[in-house]
This record gives sequence, C-alpha cells and structure tokens, in this order.
Amino acid sequence: MAMLYQKTAKIPCRICSSFTFFRNIHSRILSDVQIAKVQSSIDPRIFSIADFQQLTKLTDGSLVQSLLYEETPVRMANIIRSLPKIFTSDVRRERSFQFIEDFFHMNYKDIEDMKYKESRGSTMLTAVKHIETRLGGTTEMLSDAILNSEIIKTKEDIDNIQEDIINLFKQNLSTEVLVSLVASCLSGKPYLVENLVIQESLDSAYENARYLCEQYYISSPELILSGDTDCRFTYFPSHLYLIFFELMKNSLRASVEHHGVESETVPPVTIKISNIGDRIIVKLSDAGGGYHKGEIQSLFKFFNTSASINRMSLYQGAHSSPLAGYGFGLGMVKIYLEHFGGRISLVNTDIGMDAVLEFQADPSKGL
Repeated sequence: MAMLYQKTAKIPCRICSSFTFFRNIHSRILSDVQIAKVQSSIDPRIFSIADFQQLTKLTDGSLVQSLLYEETPVRMANIIRSLPKIFTSDVRRERSFQFIEDFFHMNYKDIEDMKYKESRGSTMLTAVKHIETRLGGTTEMLSDAILNSEIIKTKEDIDNIQEDIINLFKQNLSTEVLVSLVASCLSGKPYLVENLVIQESLDSAYENARYLCEQYYISSPELILSGDTDCRFTYFPSHLYLIFFELMKNSLRASVEHHGVESETVPPVTIKISNIGDRIIVKLSDAGGGYHKGEIQSLFKFFNTSASINRMSLYQGAHSSPLAGYGFGLGMVKIYLEHFGGRISLVNTDIGMDAVLEFQADPSKGL
C-alpha cells in the first residue's frame, strides 16, 4: 500500500522563491498566436548520442543553429501547449506550477530574441545558461506544486498522476539536453564525454551518498567494485552521476536501516561492471532486505516511496538531494536511462535487492 500524505504547511520552493516578483507582474508572456507560429506538424528530431558527438565537433555554428534555433523551440512550444491540459486544476493553480509555465514562456522568448538579435559570444552564453537553470528547476517546482495542492490522498491518486509527470519530465529532459549541449559548446566545458570511465562516476556518487548516510546514521556500508572496472563509453557525466547517486542513496539507507543503526556489521554494497556485446551492464547489489510492500515495479512511481514519511523532505536535485525524498529518485533514474536506450530492472534477493542497469555501448544506438 502506498504511503498517504498528511496535510502539511506549504513547502517553499527554492526556485520559486528566487522569482517571487514574477507572477505579480504578468500572468502570461507569450500569446497563443505567438506559440502557434511553431507548427504542430513539425516533429522534433530524434538524436542519438552519436549524432550529438558529430554536432559537438562542428565549428561552423551548425550546432547552435540546429539545436537552439530549430529543435529547442519546437520542443518548448509542445510543452507550453500541453501544460494547461495536464494535472488537475488544483495543481495548475499552485504558484510553483505557474512558474513552470512562465519559465517555459521565458525560455521560448529568449531563444527567439537571440535568433532575432543574432546574439554571439558571452551574451548568448549568459542567456543559454539562464534557460538551462530554469529547465533544471522543473522537477522541484512540479513536486512542490503537487504536494502543496494536497491532491495525493490514496494509492489511486498516485497512479492517476504518473502519466502526466512522466511525460513532462521526458519532454523537459529532451529539451534540457539540447540546451546543455549548446552551453557546453559556447563555454568549452564538456557535457558529453567520450571514453567516460564508469568507475570514476561510481566513486564520486558513492562518496557523496556515503557522506549523506554518515551524516544521518553515523555509519555507512562500504562499496566493493568488481568486473570491468576500466569500462569506458560515450555518455553524459551529469546523467551518469545522477543515476548512480540516486541508487547509492537507496542502497546505503536500506542497508543501514535493515541491519540497525547501531550495527557494526552492515554488509557492503557491491557493484559489478560488465561489457557484453553492445551493452554495458552495471549490477548494484545491497543487503537492505529488499522491497516487500507491493509490486517491486511500483518503486518507479513518483511519490511512491519505501522511506519513512517523517524523514522525508522535498526533492532538490541530484547534487543536494536528501537521503530520502518523496519517491522521485528511481523514477528519474528510469527516465534518464531510457532516454538514451538504457534500461533498469529491480530484483529482490535473499538478503536485499539487485538493481541491474543497461547502457548502450554503441553511441549510434543510444537514442
């Protein structure tokens, strides 16, 4: 049975509080006529990781033209058109949901302005980074809107909002990847990395997850890596970090809670890396007791969580997440993995749970 959420005080959204003046000035930036300029018949192009590799190597401005001025506005227009139709009116009335709408309008308008003014250099980079920041706040703002609307009271309420959440997050990620690639091109800081060493991302994610676990529980399980620890592939370091970090948090917390905070013999979390054909497999195993409160696939549902309600706080993104949130971690992991042809499966074991991640080793199949 999914956990029911009790009525609480309004939760302040960090992104929203930074722009509290905005809704007082105007309720809508772009008119329906302006949004309709991007024809709904235009389908966004599907990019593979190999396509992005090629674009990032171009020096004639093709990347900016293709991604920022052609592909991104179409995606944003589709999102803007869908926002007034998703979720219930209770959610849409929340200030943080209205900020999501405003920010997509601002993003669309900023891109059109850059194209019209033929922006270049630092001026363009500053504008693109602002767009990237707004897109990065969508997860927190939506969770804030849903929680403060108090629409989640039963398991059915959780089920009813899954499709809208997943569709919005998928669309947002698709747009964010394009904008971040443009920002990377303009700044010279890599966003997509060839020969990315998986172990380095695992080590970084573990150290940060362990720090949170030790802050909360005083102790934390060790990590044991095995297999092809020198495995490399072309991927997005920030995506890989988010995926590993969210899984590490879950495994460390479950292991400590299952064996007891005072226990001095919490078994380690083990990870095995394998390169099998065109797939890279990362298998994470813990001794946290597994999940036995319902279908294991329900763990991927947003707002469905195995953590205790009194220990939860608002999801705040991969770099500042609490140890346990409102059940966003695994859902986001699934979306990030599947966006480039990956998969995740969860399996209960005799002592805990295995999380098996599959990545596309061939960048041309990563789409």
